[in-house]
Amino acid sequence: MINTTKQLNKKWTIFITIWCIANVIQALFTELHFDEAYYSLFADHLAWGYFDHPPLIALLVRIGSEVVGGSLGIRLFCIILLPFTLWLFWESLPKDKRDKEASDPLFFLLIAAAVPYIQIVGFVATPDTPLLFGYALILYAYQAFNKHEGIGEVLLLALGMALAMYSKYHAALFILLLIGSNPRLLLRPRFYIAGVLALALYLPHLLWEAQHDWVSIRYHLFDRSRAFQWGNILEYIWNIPVSYNPLLVAPFVYYWIRQKSGDKVERALGVIALGFWIFFFFSTFRGHTQPQWMIPLSFCMVWTLYRAGMESPRAKRVITLLGKISVTIIVIARIVLICNLKFTANIGFSQNRNSYTELAALTQGAPLIFDSKYNMAAHYAWYSKMPAHSQGSVYHRNSQFSIIQFDTSFYGEEVWVLCPDSLPKMRLPNRKSVSLNKVNFFIPVSKIFVEHIEPIAQVPAGDSITIKIKIENRYSFPFPLDEAQGTRIHAVWKTKRGVALDLLLPNIEQTIDPGATVTHSITIKTPDIPDRYRFGFSVERPPMKYGFTTPAKRVDVVPHY
Repeated sequence: MINTTKQLNKKWTIFITIWCIANVIQALFTELHFDEAYYSLFADHLAWGYFDHPPLIALLVRIGSEVVGGSLGIRLFCIILLPFTLWLFWESLPKDKRDKEASDPLFFLLIAAAVPYIQIVGFVATPDTPLLFGYALILYAYQAFNKHEGIGEVLLLALGMALAMYSKYHAALFILLLIGSNPRLLLRPRFYIAGVLALALYLPHLLWEAQHDWVSIRYHLFDRSRAFQWGNILEYIWNIPVSYNPLLVAPFVYYWIRQKSGDKVERALGVIALGFWIFFFFSTFRGHTQPQWMIPLSFCMVWTLYRAGMESPRAKRVITLLGKISVTIIVIARIVLICNLKFTANIGFSQNRNSYTELAALTQGAPLIFDSKYNMAAHYAWYSKMPAHSQGSVYHRNSQFSIIQFDTSFYGEEVWVLCPDSLPKMRLPNRKSVSLNKVNFFIPVSKIFVEHIEPIAQVPAGDSITIKIKIENRYSFPFPLDEAQGTRIHAVWKTKRGVALDLLLPNIEQTIDPGATVTHSITIKTPDIPDRYRFGFSVERPPMKYGFTTPAKRVDVVPHY
């Protein structure tokens, strides 16, 4: 008995060690994805929060980069966290309901290795890696808390909730669904203590959000909203089996429906998986959803298939076969990624070094500004080690670049602007088509604040209204407002269906002194279509597109009677 247990532990250790070595090799020889370069930007400017993410991934990337450097440094802690994540998840669940000694951790690891997203978070620097670790720690602490409400269990539960929330905001849904699976938690005072401790640990991020006008909350809840499209629903339904292994999804659903939930952790897994699926299904009504947001499904899948195999030898044979086939396919795919082949460029892991080295040679060390391409800007900066910036526009999302504002330091310099929509185009080795435009004397716009003085809550459609605006120059240098010098100011009406622009102040001849504010009365046209809009102003200096310089405010455009 003891010898068998030792043999299983030894096999577990060997399996995990081989997996980690493979992840190290993958991290060393696979080019960075643009998201990883973006998180490296975070790591270079540590803070308690970022435009679109909490700060934990930045801290992990920073520490790894200090220890090792290069692509391995960026990915180091994601490699380290995976085995601990799997161990915590394993220990949080009953090994076998009929006979604890009949458990098979190797079978468990095989299923885990057959889930693509579990493989990905083991070698790619992504917030999903610490998020999955936080989820596993929550489940581990939860099962311990159900047995004994000691200080240790309370602290572990608080730490797990805080780590998950510091990874991604989706963790709030995980915690709520965990409570939903066992409402009696709300009757236990020490659960509230764990919640208060987690909130205290999370307070620095909330303070950062408050200081930055809740930029992350506004982005995720409002700025990402789009008009309803059937394609988003179909894509969501299609992405789940493709992303979480089409060979295993069918048996997972089959056994999930047939199995009765056992202990509280099993019940929580089922509620969380179903809750995430329903929540993000309805999220498709307001825009695109990404399959990695459903990552708690991987835990439920692994446990459901493991339990089915332990309860039925026939099921175990089938799942083992499908698992081995899946792992073989995944290994082949991972080898292809290392080879840096051109046909894999579309997924973002290849031909990036060649592409951005080529761009750097064309700019000859001058700053390169990307028009609404934060991912390319981060990629370029990491591979070329040259100054870069991304300016958002009303047609695309903002990013961490809008907070850091590198463009301020480029004032008066010769810069290059990369505009994806301009002509003529050049095609990079990573299959991105771009156009380079030279600007001899660059003047940034991100600190030119344009606001209407009196709030507008409701306006008639297709009408002209007169409002008073103020224009504030927050730079340390004068800013030209006149169109003759290339500046255009637009009123922007943005809705889920698109953007309407109205050119303002076309004939003004004025330069705003550093730190000065000017006011103007202007007449603008309201949109013809009644709807709820986000109304604001943009300052444009071609060849770059229009970008919001202040947060847009909600305005209802109503029928004009």
